[in-house]
Amino acid sequence: MASIKSFLKKNKKQTENIKLKLDSFDEEIELRIITGREYDRIQDQCYVNKTGRKGRQERVLDSSKYNNLLCSSSVVVPDLQNAELQASYGVVGEQDLYGEMFNFRGSLKKILGAITKS
Repeated sequence: MASIKSFLKKNKKQTENIKLKLDSFDEEIELRIITGREYDRIQDQCYVNKTGRKGRQERVLDSSKYNNLLCSSSVVVPDLQNAELQASYGVVGEQDLYGEMFNFRGSLKKILGAITKS
């Protein structure tokens, strides 16, 4: 039988960040694996009320927003909160910068694939 001590936080192994080379940039970006708590918070932010059958309101997951929040929350390098980086792209905010820096056909799919790979 396993000892509860092996499950204490101090004994938890840290996951290593993922380095990913994108064609758009000379240097690799760095991604982290988010925690279960962060995952739940992101998912909660992405539900929207939508009118369903017979006019009833239904909670529906906005998958586009979900994927963008999940991916942008995983980016460690570059720092998407950096004001100079945001200014260089003419945007304000982490989400807007993420949308401007990474294109759908290449980068966004690679980032999502890297952080969801099991």
